[in-house]
Formats: sequence, structure tokens, C-alpha cells
Amino acid sequence: MRYCVLFGSPHKDKKTARLLKSFLEKEKTDNFDIIYAYDTPLEPCTDCGGCAEGGGCVKSDFPVVQSIYERISEADVFVLASPVYFNSAPAPLKCIIDRMQPYFIKKYVLGQRGEKKPRGVLILCGGEKEREGRREMLKTQYKYVFDVLGFDISEFIYAANTDAEK
Repeated sequence: MRYCVLFGSPHKDKKTARLLKSFLEKEKTDNFDIIYAYDTPLEPCTDCGGCAEGGGCVKSDFPVVQSIYERISEADVFVLASPVYFNSAPAPLKCIIDRMQPYFIKKYVLGQRGEKKPRGVLILCGGEKEREGRREMLKTQYKYVFDVLGFDISEFIYAANTDAEK
């Protein structure tokens, strides 16, 4: 099994990283590729239309984005691990997600749905205390990201109130 991890935290050694490490140890795998959002500076999507026209994005960083596409597409298991910032993704992770527009075009505009991979794992850390409905809201929000990329969320790990931890 090949794992691709999209890691959205600026901290490679704090709570999100520890949850990810624990998950990967439980899986007993060392066959994983981690894309660090904060180490992957990308320009935001500007709806250039290149992906809709089949020519690719016009941004100069497109080779980096294309590499991310390939890494995700080759994975058997896709893992998204991130802290929660204002009930959403941190900006660098959100930028990567927004640049997944070709997957959306392929699936919903061109109708090329392809086979869905059953193994997607969502790992989130929220700093504040658990709030009613928040966990499901976050899962629903990320469900669409996983769906566009061709994965189901088969496991959801969520840690709340992490700001209280030392």
C-alpha cells in the first residue's frame, strides 16, 4: 500500500504531527510520501481556465502542482492531516486544495469519474473545546475535497481542545 499524506500544519513536531505519526505507526507502513503545505509555496488559483481547456495551468509553479497531482493519484491511501484554523484549512493547505481544480473539471465537467479509492484518512486538530456540530461540519467540508480527489473518508481522527495541551 502506498500512502500520500497532505500535511497542513506549520509545525512538524506538534499535535497534528504526533497524531499523523501515531496513525502511520498503527498502519505499520514506511511507504508514505508527505507533502508539506508550508514547504510548498504555491500561487493561488485564479481560474485561468487552463485546466478546463486541457492545456494545464498557466501559473509558473504548475510543475510543482503537477507533481502533487501525480503523488496523490499514485496513492492507494490518501491522508490529509491538518490543524483547524477558523473552522477551515490553514492558508497554504487551502491553496493546494484550490489548485486541485483539474480533478474537479475532469470529474464534474468532463464526466470522467474514474474508480473511487476507498481509503482516505482525515486527521484534524482543533484548538478549542468540542462544539456541537463542529466535528461533522469539518468532516463534511473535507468530504468534498476527498471526493474530488477520488477517495472516500474511511477514517476520521479529530482531536479537540489541543490549545489546552502542553
